[in-house]
Amino acid sequence: MRRRARALPVAVCWLLGLAANFAGAQPAPTAAKPRFGEGTHAFRRLLFDRQFRPLANSRELTESPTRSLLVVFGHTWPLEQLEGDLGGLASFVKQGGALLVATDRLSTPALMTSFGVAVDGEVVLPNLPALTPTYRGLPECPFALPVRNASPPLFQARTLPGQQSAPFVAANLPSQLIRLRTQPPALPLLAVLPALASDGRSMAAFAVGGDVGAGRVLIMADHSVFINDMMLQPDNGNIDFAYRCAEWLQRSPAAPRDRVLYYEDGVIRRDFDIPLKDVPPPPIPSPEELVPIIDQTLHGLEEENAFNDMLLHAVGEDVLWKALAVAACAALSVYGFVRLGLFRHRHDAATPTLAKLLGQQEPVASLIDQRTVELLREDNLWEAARALARDLFPAAGAAPPTVQARGGWWQRRHWGRLVGRLWRLAHAARPARVSTRRFVALAAEVNQLRTALADGTVRITRGTTSDAP
Repeated sequence: MRRRARALPVAVCWLLGLAANFAGAQPAPTAAKPRFGEGTHAFRRLLFDRQFRPLANSRELTESPTRSLLVVFGHTWPLEQLEGDLGGLASFVKQGGALLVATDRLSTPALMTSFGVAVDGEVVLPNLPALTPTYRGLPECPFALPVRNASPPLFQARTLPGQQSAPFVAANLPSQLIRLRTQPPALPLLAVLPALASDGRSMAAFAVGGDVGAGRVLIMADHSVFINDMMLQPDNGNIDFAYRCAEWLQRSPAAPRDRVLYYEDGVIRRDFDIPLKDVPPPPIPSPEELVPIIDQTLHGLEEENAFNDMLLHAVGEDVLWKALAVAACAALSVYGFVRLGLFRHRHDAATPTLAKLLGQQEPVASLIDQRTVELLREDNLWEAARALARDLFPAAGAAPPTVQARGGWWQRRHWGRLVGRLWRLAHAARPARVSTRRFVALAAEVNQLRTALADGTVRITRGTTSDAP
């Protein structure tokens, strides 16, 4: 059977299973406040600078679709409610609305039914990390490679002033897109990831988008592209990419879109006016700098005989007025010297210096080191355990592998159970807690299995791989 002919029944099964997962109550929005690096302050400020007005609910979207933009980051369950409120996401876009969806989590059925696209929620990593271009050499941060002659060219890297090469858009633990090409509208592929896709290809679909009717759609398999930790870096193209996305989504055949309904992990955000840091006042000159300036000013006034001219003009030739003027000047001079002595600058030894304060603001470690410390603090090394298990199955299929082992039935049973447990860990759809002690034991089991594979004690035959769309 040809791949295209099998795409429809596979996608239907995927939709039925996905609908069962989301049949319960919608997840409650998390109340935990993320740290600044994981926030989207920079992107929301970008929307504010482009004069987008935040909306409060979906009803306001229906009032003027041609001037509205819908943004959904993270959890996509709000799309199910919007599907009914808007009379269908595809209908909203075709009437002139714009849609931006970015998530690395399992998407709800609304995207597949409306645009033939879904996010599978599994993290994809480079096939050959040593040979794959990644951001700062981190395998969990692959670059999104633009598709040649893609339209719109949002992912085409541009050389910015002061840069020698054009930086690409960097992802962070991204997922991949599942595309149903038999269902219109077929959104063009814009960018791919250098990773093993679910259909066995060497490149995984990362972003699709284009014009649909009078509106526009952009769907991406990672929302970390727009977080502060990725946008506020000088050595990637994420901030420039965000500007291009906002500009492209804002353009409309009629009037520019200036209204946005913004969801972040299921919560509507309206705080776009992110305040910028105030410019500090100009520094006050030190006494060592003020004294020469005052001396030069007084010397110039003396050279021009300015003080005598002012006194003569004010009091005339009368001796009494001259004496009073001299006495007043003397009194003012004494008062001025006293006040100047009281208000002279003294350095406060208890106040830390500016250099020390700035040094305290520097991060103690890189982003990856901070994440590693946090995982160790929580005593949950599930991601590292799954990566360790996946190294044993680089071309993993949908069916468990077959194990052949030498020895008695007990050895065959031991190796079969070990391989099955590692295969399930490598294909786990949901994270499970793996303590530090369990991770050490798991590493020993993996080394034991690698030794058995090397000396021929154990042979693994791959399972039947499904032909996913």
